[in-house]
Amino acid sequence: NISTYEKTTEYIKNVKSTASIPMLIGIDQEGGRVQRIKNLSDANVLEIPPMYSLGKTGDVKLSENVGRVLASEIAAFGINLDYAPSLDIFSNPNNTVIGDRAFGSDHQTVINMALPFAKGMEQEGIIPVYKHFPGHGDTDADSHVELPVVNKTKEELYNNELLTFKAAIENNAQVIMVAHIALPNVTGDYTPATLSKDIVTGILREELRFDGVVTTDAVNMSALAAVSYTHLTL
Repeated sequence: NISTYEKTTEYIKNVKSTASIPMLIGIDQEGGRVQRIKNLSDANVLEIPPMYSLGKTGDVKLSENVGRVLASEIAAFGINLDYAPSLDIFSNPNNTVIGDRAFGSDHQTVINMALPFAKGMEQEGIIPVYKHFPGHGDTDADSHVELPVVNKTKEELYNNELLTFKAAIENNAQVIMVAHIALPNVTGDYTPATLSKDIVTGILREELRFDGVVTTDAVNMSALAAVSYTHLTL
């Protein structure tokens, strides 16, 4: 529903005018293949490179500056929250849904580059939403189409995927998005992480001590629509 700058800003302005408390207006603007505003017919916007390319530079200051540029462009619409950066680790070469959306293939690269990117966003008044908890990088299924399964144990997650989210929480993350992925060796069934008390309350809230806002990936994605609650258990 983003066609022109004028229509989009007017729409957001009208939505905000209906609220008695300040509203959060979010967008999915990551850079690379996820850039919702790049097709505006009446405005030129910068083409932000894929985060994997940015991660390969190892330039922390550059990552912060790219975050600032991206944030400044969406802030011009009246948007104040962005579903980025991705803290996923691109560790599965068959993973097409994440791929070059990740900052790197190891947790340290992701931490080193994603947190400055988020800092740049915050400097322009945009709240970053860290995603896709507890890690979508080692899947080979697309949660837009089907339910991905990660067969790692909790110990394996703590030694890799969760390190990026732990770093973000220690860096005062305000919002974390949970993914529609099943972790049967953690939860004992195929309940998507977004619906799992073991994942959201147990790991994210109690073990990692995250006390900010928890959001989910889109609830119209097929990973949820395809779940049969009579077949969740192993």
